[in-house]
Amino acid sequence: MSEKVVFLFGAGAEVPYGLPNGGEFALEIFRLIGEEDKISLRDEIKKVNPASHQAAWFPKDYPKNRIHVFGKTNFDSIISSTLEMKRDIVIYTLLNFDDIANKVKKEFANLNIDIDRVLTNMGCEPGSVQYGSLLILNERLNNANTSSFFGSDYFSVLAQLIKDKKFTGDCYQDASILARSFIEILVGALGKDLVHSLNNKLFDSAPDDLPFLDDIGGIFNVDYKKVGLDALTFILNKPPFTKRKENIATNIPEQQIAIEFYLRIAESIYSNFVDYQSLIDSHYRYLYQPAKEWAKFCKIATFLFSVHRYVKKLCQTISKSKTDGYYDDIAACKKIEIIAIGTTNYTNLVKRIHADNIYFLNGSLDLYYDPYRNEIGNEDNKKFQVPFLFTQSGIKPMTSIRMSEQYIEFYNKCRNADRLIVLGYGFNSDDGHINTLIRSLVDSKPGKRIEVVAFKENNISSRKSQIEKNIRCDNRNSIHVYSVDEKRKIGGKHWLDVLFPAEEE
Repeated sequence: MSEKVVFLFGAGAEVPYGLPNGGEFALEIFRLIGEEDKISLRDEIKKVNPASHQAAWFPKDYPKNRIHVFGKTNFDSIISSTLEMKRDIVIYTLLNFDDIANKVKKEFANLNIDIDRVLTNMGCEPGSVQYGSLLILNERLNNANTSSFFGSDYFSVLAQLIKDKKFTGDCYQDASILARSFIEILVGALGKDLVHSLNNKLFDSAPDDLPFLDDIGGIFNVDYKKVGLDALTFILNKPPFTKRKENIATNIPEQQIAIEFYLRIAESIYSNFVDYQSLIDSHYRYLYQPAKEWAKFCKIATFLFSVHRYVKKLCQTISKSKTDGYYDDIAACKKIEIIAIGTTNYTNLVKRIHADNIYFLNGSLDLYYDPYRNEIGNEDNKKFQVPFLFTQSGIKPMTSIRMSEQYIEFYNKCRNADRLIVLGYGFNSDDGHINTLIRSLVDSKPGKRIEVVAFKENNISSRKSQIEKNIRCDNRNSIHVYSVDEKRKIGGKHWLDVLFPAEEE
């Protein structure tokens, strides 16, 4: 008798199909927002009957009001949110600079470019110099062994080439922006740690009965406009790497290839930790109050249209390819009885499994949302709607009856299943609504076994502890983590064969 299984998929489950990870997704969206999304919102606004009650929900002269989108003035919010919520990841990523550089080096090798040869020809062979003993941060910031960043092979090469003036013209300016930005974002994260420590513990010792001390706090701050903002703006003003690759592969000057190499490193670094939750959270509430803050209403609405447009285009590209992945593996597996599938992804790729009871827990390309009536439905040419997509945000329109029913149904399916298998889901704080669902299953009696398939997880026990911490569960025996590689294998065996081994005769 086959086991009853529920699958829960996150963004990592769709990377084999060519979809980006969360950070790359964020960079692409903020590059993309533009005129098409303004037109989409304007078309929706035209559906509003001027004589209806809904018209009064909008500001005066709303049909003629300018449509606003997120731009450079909002990027400092992304930096502040990143350093507030993910400064540990920022520091770890920069201190392992060469790891990122080596991954990018492989991408360039796929374009038949030997980046080490290019840099050597320009005047500095990787590994020949190191700046770890030349660049030393103030001791108050240097508690993280920053010499591993300054002494890294590829940052040292960049510094040396700039010092020796091997970059000329615009390339010199670009190289300087990138080198400075790497340092700024590292110092910003270290400084945020210091500021956080000072603001939360200004005194090593102080009595509780001096009330005036309660009014002293928040004195120290980080100027986010000067921390990595130039680099983020620089990155977002460039076409995505997928479009730049063709130009890189042509016979362009070596210094331009070097700039593209370090730009790709910057993109890869930012995609590891970029956090835009604060920006979205500060605007989402105005999706329900366009008359109060028209500009913020427009920005969040056009953002949703941009996400929808981007994901839809990706899906159209994927549908024309022969790429396979986890969904195809499951569809071909005959020994699984699937009673439900939950996904945090917006795409319809999960339908490749041909299963019933698929629950789109963060919205989907096929769903639309009416913020005026707080209702979810399909595309409707007669009423104002925006795409129904839960992006990186702590604010979710969960009060909709239809969405509440979806969560209850999915939760009950999980309770009745023999196994819950989680694949590609990050257990991040902006998905607290799903983390709560999983915690309820784990801490129930008897606790539900949760099997997590994580991509290239080097430290299984550490990842297990992090998941338990993120979902705040009490039952520590129900979480089981497996590490899967890029070939979808666990310990050399196909991931499904490990999770569902053949029965012994």
